[in-house]
Amino acid sequence: MQPVEDTIAAISTPLGRGGLGIIRISGNHALAIAKKVFRPNSIPFQKLKPTQATLGKVIEPRNHRDVDQALLTYFKRPKSYTREDVVEISCHGSPPLLYHILEMVLQAGARLAEPGEFTYRAFLHGRIDLVQAEAINDLINAKTHYQAELAYQQLQGKLSLRLQSLDQKFLNLIARAEASIDFADEDYLFITPQEMERNLKELIDELSRLEQSYTQGRVLREGISMAIVGSPNVGKSSLFNHFLAQERAIVTHLPGTTRDIIIESVNIEGIPINFIDTAGMRQPSDLIEKEGVRRSRQAIREADVIIAMVDNSRPLTQEDIMIIDEIREKNFLLVINKIDLSVKIDLRKIPPSVTNYRTVRISVKTGEGLPQLKEKISTSILQGDLPESDGPLLTNLRHKEIISRCLSSTTQARSSFQQGLSEEFILLDLKQAYQKLGEITGRTSVDDVLNHIFANFCIGK
Repeated sequence: MQPVEDTIAAISTPLGRGGLGIIRISGNHALAIAKKVFRPNSIPFQKLKPTQATLGKVIEPRNHRDVDQALLTYFKRPKSYTREDVVEISCHGSPPLLYHILEMVLQAGARLAEPGEFTYRAFLHGRIDLVQAEAINDLINAKTHYQAELAYQQLQGKLSLRLQSLDQKFLNLIARAEASIDFADEDYLFITPQEMERNLKELIDELSRLEQSYTQGRVLREGISMAIVGSPNVGKSSLFNHFLAQERAIVTHLPGTTRDIIIESVNIEGIPINFIDTAGMRQPSDLIEKEGVRRSRQAIREADVIIAMVDNSRPLTQEDIMIIDEIREKNFLLVINKIDLSVKIDLRKIPPSVTNYRTVRISVKTGEGLPQLKEKISTSILQGDLPESDGPLLTNLRHKEIISRCLSSTTQARSSFQQGLSEEFILLDLKQAYQKLGEITGRTSVDDVLNHIFANFCIGK
């Protein structure tokens, strides 16, 4: 990032045409720059009141020609997003107009903001921590209501408060352990062995719970991939089209219609799912079908969850059994389609060694069983109920990896204590854990990490 002494500007609304567009300016000279390009309708510029929208005209500084009618809102530091002086000019959302006004602002003395630079300044000035900064980007990019809810909880500081509590527990334990070393000759115990064991165990338990929460948090934040597999003509593409609510895949009565994989994203029960419609798994009859089967097998290997479809109106084939056996180690649902037809399937032919699955009976044609299938999909993905709102989830891989390293150091400290090693060894591991924990919120940070995080933002944020 460039120096924060500069005054920066950018278009803060999404690209494209809209009713409104916003130019955001932040820095020591924000108000002076805005004065060069904006003329209030009814009051002198110097009498603008903070947080009060003022109607006026955007004017061309060179010839004082009116460019657009707009609203200007001034946020006086530190009561602004960046804790700097901030001015927002809200005008009509025409891209050429917005770019022209931005160019005028840049010519008046501002610098074009880098991606995420407004949020970066909010972080540097202490308005938000690093977890909250990442949550802003997650909230902007949320595709489901659960993603938005989790991001908003982190933006409100739910995870940060949990981490601050852990910080204090580490600091307290470190301080008492250091006092025991520094005043070893005093006839006083700053921490008893029982207290040390209890505190270390509590820290390990809390860190473990946070680490384990990433399983659900990752699913809700990033989604999962789900492959629909089966032998030809069992209804895979029909089910795929049902989830998409459109005729995305070609459906015919002819086996082998789908020759390649098709991937589309769908929101089911608030969870983003990349559905993969695969080619029918059978002995290929030509090179094209052979490649389609190869890609189907690759999709099986890479998918988080698999829907294995079979046909209720015919006995299990060798191809069906081969597919089920191939995915026995995966998390899969056995979906029996065409229950509107007479029953000819016999599930007893499934090898008894295959047990890691749940069965759902449906008819894509009539819709019977499809709501139950969606419920089973949700349960299979989350391996339980949807998360409760009383505890924060780890949703970010960066956070999870740091917690894992912090847990490792704390576990090592407990092992050293139980082995009766010197308190210096215990302190070394505790301090390493405390240092790592601070990297999540930015209490202890590395410039490369900061640059990577904020580079993923849009420019106007």
